[in-house]
Amino acid sequence: MSSPNASLGDEESNTDPGLLEQETVVTSRPDAADLTRAQATSQAAEIGEQIGGYRLDGLLGEGGGGSVYLATQLATGREVAVKVLATRLAGDAEYVSRFFHEARVVGEIKHPNIVEILEFIVTEAPKRVAYVMDLVEGVPLSQLLALRRLSAHEALSITMQLAHALEAVHKLEVVHRDLKPENILVEGYDGGRALSVKILDFGVAKFGSDVEHHTRTGAMLGTPRYMAPEQLFDEPITPKADVYALGEIFYEALTGRRVFEGDNRAVMKAKSSDSSVLGLEISDDVPGADQIRSLLLASLAQDPANRPTVKDFWGRLVGIMSTLPSDERSQMPVPEAPRSSWIPTRSKEGGLPLIHGTKDTPLAPQPIVERPLDTPSRTAARVQRRPMSPRAKRVLAALLLFGPAGAGLAYAAASPETKSRAAALLGRVSIELVSNPRGAAFSVDGIDVCQAGRVACGVVVSRGDHRVTARLRHHETRTTTVHVSDPATVPIELTGAYGELDITSAPAGVSLALDGEPTARSPRSLAVTPGEHVLSVSGRCVEAVERRVRVERGTRTSIDLSTKEKKSVLKLNPSGPRRTPVHAEVWLDGQLVGMTPMRLEVSVCARTLELRHPTLGTFKRNLTLSPDTTISMDPVLGDEVLVPHGEFVMGCDPSDGFPCEVSSQPAHPVMLESYLIDRTEVSVGEYRTCVDAGACSATGTDGYEWKGQPFTKSVTCNFGKPKKSAHPINCVDHAQAEAYCRFRRRRLPSEAEWEKAARGTDRRPFPWGSDKPTCELVALRFQGTECVGTTQPVSTKPSGASPFGALHMAGNVAEWVSDFYDERYYTRSPPTSPTGPQSGTMRTTRGGHFSVTDVSGLPLTERRGARPEDRFDTLGFRCAETTESTEPKPTEHTDDGMSTSLCPLCLLSASSVVSAWSRTSTDVY
Repeated sequence: MSSPNASLGDEESNTDPGLLEQETVVTSRPDAADLTRAQATSQAAEIGEQIGGYRLDGLLGEGGGGSVYLATQLATGREVAVKVLATRLAGDAEYVSRFFHEARVVGEIKHPNIVEILEFIVTEAPKRVAYVMDLVEGVPLSQLLALRRLSAHEALSITMQLAHALEAVHKLEVVHRDLKPENILVEGYDGGRALSVKILDFGVAKFGSDVEHHTRTGAMLGTPRYMAPEQLFDEPITPKADVYALGEIFYEALTGRRVFEGDNRAVMKAKSSDSSVLGLEISDDVPGADQIRSLLLASLAQDPANRPTVKDFWGRLVGIMSTLPSDERSQMPVPEAPRSSWIPTRSKEGGLPLIHGTKDTPLAPQPIVERPLDTPSRTAARVQRRPMSPRAKRVLAALLLFGPAGAGLAYAAASPETKSRAAALLGRVSIELVSNPRGAAFSVDGIDVCQAGRVACGVVVSRGDHRVTARLRHHETRTTTVHVSDPATVPIELTGAYGELDITSAPAGVSLALDGEPTARSPRSLAVTPGEHVLSVSGRCVEAVERRVRVERGTRTSIDLSTKEKKSVLKLNPSGPRRTPVHAEVWLDGQLVGMTPMRLEVSVCARTLELRHPTLGTFKRNLTLSPDTTISMDPVLGDEVLVPHGEFVMGCDPSDGFPCEVSSQPAHPVMLESYLIDRTEVSVGEYRTCVDAGACSATGTDGYEWKGQPFTKSVTCNFGKPKKSAHPINCVDHAQAEAYCRFRRRRLPSEAEWEKAARGTDRRPFPWGSDKPTCELVALRFQGTECVGTTQPVSTKPSGASPFGALHMAGNVAEWVSDFYDERYYTRSPPTSPTGPQSGTMRTTRGGHFSVTDVSGLPLTERRGARPEDRFDTLGFRCAETTESTEPKPTEHTDDGMSTSLCPLCLLSASSVVSAWSRTSTDVY
């Protein structure tokens, strides 16, 4: 059965949620469910809108980054698919670049098994960014595999076509990186063995030697189930990654089973193992079974160097095909060996019109082919000459047994040719009912024939008069008598039953309420019932406004709900390490507003603050402001954060409200002198500097060892992986951690120093406070949700920083500290500067790590012990440094309100610009 849905967003894909979310575009016609969903969601454009020379007629599919529409080229009447970037992203240069990157990649490739890009479109009013594609009718391979088992020759045919298309892709130095059944469209699936495929969605493709400038830090591009090991573990990506995915797809098409089962975590673990032990079950009855097993094992090799190229893969498939019976081979649409007309070339500009050719033929523009639309009568005449397909027979049987209403699903999924042929064989007429506006539900002679949401409603009726009823939301129901004699399109004009409200505001984007019910954000057009209504604006960021308005049926009324923004005052006075004053650019929501030190009045709606320094870098803070307050921010810009002299409560008390282990009790007061501690965990790049200087050892940093078990190499160890330079060093033992800190003339922090830097002085369970952990705050796994699959760069998760500005104290990797471990040490530890037991067989580790799934074990009071020689992929460290004790001084202010001395309690990391707040006598907190 045809699947008209456009599946955008695979539930297994892991990628930056702000980008295109691994879209899979199945460009076929929408059904009722599609367009009903379109009315209830926020789209990239409106149905009926004109973009460039195209009218958008219906929604084919949507994802976080955009939507795909069925559209008509106004000049020719040709139906196409138009992909439109989401409105919220159309003004973002990075997302627009990513969007056109995908289009250019596909536009560079000219091949019958790859969807064709026809045109780019950019409009300004309204802002629309889009590109036009050929409309392709078919189903995703994933749906076809769910419906039925493919024969061996069908699996071979599909795989050969994919391999042939990938060779064209790889000739342009493009790696698809997200090849999977959801991204492969199958045509001809209902007509026997002549299956043909098209590869879709190049949204995460790697183009030439491009760097990963389209990705967010820590994002995983692709779908873990079909990703090669080097993709999962952030190794260099080559065309061999596509070969790995092709091998998985071949096996699944051939057997109906996946190579790797289970959730993403199980798949990643399995892919880190030796591929030679894969349990590939292929029946000996399959022609060329031994050759197929050999090819699959080679293509699924863990080391890319041991995999065949896609050209070799295709050649071996040709050999396997020769084992099939000749009658089966003759019915397979197998591509020929690569020939010159299919060798893709790149245009100098990299854009459209498409350019293709070879070195022996001149490059020439590839025009858009304009095909006239088929009318029902032309279609009926053409199919009369064809033999009846099994699908047409099924539709005919449904019509004979139940009539048009009973045929339901089978008829709705049939092609126009099949509908017309079935109607002709029954002595009836095929007509299409089209409402204006489109999308109405139809009934004929009291029988419901189409649900709301279709672009057009195709039905088979007898010749004569019929009563047609059209129903569309926000419009009056219309019933009319239609005389049918020949196949035709029947237009039904509908009258709006509502009035339109066009709502604007300054500032834009405020929350609107209609008659007390929240409804949307401005600017917005709303369809409302005739009469008097109350519109209001409210929210944390703006003053409340209320207006009354009368709406008449069929009219459009404009209303402005402008209001005043609530304001807050920021005082910015940053310093460098050891309190050296610095001058940094101040950027608010992406706009440069001045230089520090400064006093700044800002809207409480402000979202982000950045301090940009030429040598200390760019540091970002997500703002949460309150109206009519004055807030001083005095962050320290540098690699360390200052933890001032003072007392805090160490350990866990059951009254704190979170689980307490025996080793974390009793809670007890501890006095510490001031000290500096690294803002971040030590990174791979920093540790590499120590190794290169000969002061640190790289021995064992490529594996783990614990509890006397043999040393085991692990792909999740970060050292030696160029793309993990910004990730924390892991797989190091206690002596290696101490050696690195000595190299920097520092030391490992004591257990007490680590806990105070992580918790502050208010006995909080987590670095950021008492809020429940989320993926935005901490790098770990949660039950039912996988935020991360491995370590993250050390400077990420700024919103989860500790009160003193230290990052990743609760996740990413756990950390070695200097203390020996004793489960009962807290019962006898001294009240001042404790440094742990004098001796022992184990050292203490603190903090959570990326592999944690149960957040009940995450509180910062939790303690663990490990042998000094142990090494884990979940264990790293940071360094500390003793400094002179500095008592807090009162904050003084000049006439303009600026601080003239800094509060040590407010000296925090500027990398995240997570800071405490110091108040003047007039501040409101």
